[in-house]
Amino acid sequence: MLHAGFAKGNAALLNRIDNKFAWLDDDTKRQLLNRWVYYDVETVYPTHLFPALVAISIFIVTSYIVLLKRTVKQKTRALQTANDMLQDQAITDSLTLLRNRRYFYQHLYDLDKTRGDIALMVFDIDDFKAFNDGFGHAHGDEVLCFVAKTATILLPKDAIIARIGGEEFAILQYFSSAEGALAQARVLCEEIARQSLALFNHASKPVTISLGVAYYPNGMPHSEIIDADKAMYQAKKQGKNCTVLHVL
Repeated sequence: MLHAGFAKGNAALLNRIDNKFAWLDDDTKRQLLNRWVYYDVETVYPTHLFPALVAISIFIVTSYIVLLKRTVKQKTRALQTANDMLQDQAITDSLTLLRNRRYFYQHLYDLDKTRGDIALMVFDIDDFKAFNDGFGHAHGDEVLCFVAKTATILLPKDAIIARIGGEEFAILQYFSSAEGALAQARVLCEEIARQSLALFNHASKPVTISLGVAYYPNGMPHSEIIDADKAMYQAKKQGKNCTVLHVL
């Protein structure tokens, strides 16, 4: 049965519709019923819903990008710090904390060979094996650190000093004259011997060095320490604890 419904108080319209319904056959009523029951209802969304969804999506994406950039920046900074530490360790002697042989030779290769007034010094600790054998390797390490620290304090900041071997060290420094380079070398020999007497408990045997200086007034012709090395061995032959200068 189909019944019409209207607002309260409109009885005249209701009677007219009821009269019309009476004229309809069952098939027509069934068609009307099917149409009303299965009629597609269009969903209505609020007008602000789509802009709100777009704004929320933009906010989420922007927040993710900002967070991602911040994370990448932090990771990059940490990676750079770790890389700097590794690079510094690669060119630093772990015992004396001086630059190592690799760094010193690389600096020699990159040096402007045409620039003159440069001195290359090479020295080693006299009778170093006696310190290891007589007092132990731990004391030998103390002697190496003492020599490295003392030389670093005595040298100006622009000088480059490195440990290039077991008890062998090298210095690269600019001087205005060969006499200035020789004077600096003698100060190193004298102060290392003098200060070792007050520091170590073997007063009869101070820590001494033999030092060779190669002075290049017209620039270095090569990237080797051979000239300073020869001067150092000459100092050894002269009795150790002394300095020999070669002007080239």
